[in-house]
Amino acid sequence: MKSRNKLLDSSSSLIVVEMVREISDVAYPGNTSLAFKIECRFLHVALRVVSRFQIVGYCSLESSKPSTCDPRQAQDDRFYWCDGRGAPLQQSSMARNRRTSLTWKFERGLRPEGVAIIAGVDEVGRGCWAGPVFASAVILPDGLEHEQLDDSKRLKAECRAELNQFLRGHPEVHWAIGIASVEEIETHNILGASLLAMRRAVEGLAIQPHLCLIDGNQKAGLGCRELTVINGDARCPSIAAASVIAKVARDHAMAELAVLYPDYGLENHKGYGTPEHARALTLHGPCPIHRRTFAPIRKYARTQAGDHVGDRRLR
Repeated sequence: MKSRNKLLDSSSSLIVVEMVREISDVAYPGNTSLAFKIECRFLHVALRVVSRFQIVGYCSLESSKPSTCDPRQAQDDRFYWCDGRGAPLQQSSMARNRRTSLTWKFERGLRPEGVAIIAGVDEVGRGCWAGPVFASAVILPDGLEHEQLDDSKRLKAECRAELNQFLRGHPEVHWAIGIASVEEIETHNILGASLLAMRRAVEGLAIQPHLCLIDGNQKAGLGCRELTVINGDARCPSIAAASVIAKVARDHAMAELAVLYPDYGLENHKGYGTPEHARALTLHGPCPIHRRTFAPIRKYARTQAGDHVGDRRLR
């Protein structure tokens, strides 16, 4: 069995480990040697099926001293996973050393012949009740890797911040941000404003792309070739990078707006429709950065207007 210096990372792998152990214990309760051989053989096959990771090694549960990666030479039937250096691999360390689920294979398959420069384009804030919509366009050097490079929705805030700093400071990464204001959302509707922000992002690039990969199913009306990709931020590194840069930029903008409008908790929910946001709207009604064409905001605006009419009648 070949050893590869990769970390087991998916929860499905851990489930399979425990499942196989239980099966082998039940099937061979008195024959630990045979049970271990069957267990290792099945684990090797099962983990190939459920993930792209390989079995890394084995380490005795009784001690942290690593054992051989070949189960046929193992002496102890109680083993735990270890990394390529022989260190026991706990779930927390797997999370810390998580490798990205994104590869370049899918994105490279979308590249037409003769196309040299590709930009990923994504927006953020489309479903919010308040604040502008942001979009980002990013051109990555082919094959660029970072352990956090993934859909921004899958990353914690500190991981997004780390990746954002890496991307914006990389000398070979070209990026730009486009914004559509609340007024433009009211004028063009949220779809039109999102596409407007995308166009502004692409136009802001120092190098104009030959092809733009756009997250979703709507083309933005760009001056170059466009290809829409459903769930593109979870499939294409360029779109994932755009999603992270747009998300971090918008979160920062909403934190600044929270200082101007402190009653709504914008620094927490970033304008999305949360219970905290709904309670604030019930108490204070919409403020200037709320999207009044959105149905929930119209409801709170009518409620507030009705309260004012009742107050005047009481007087």
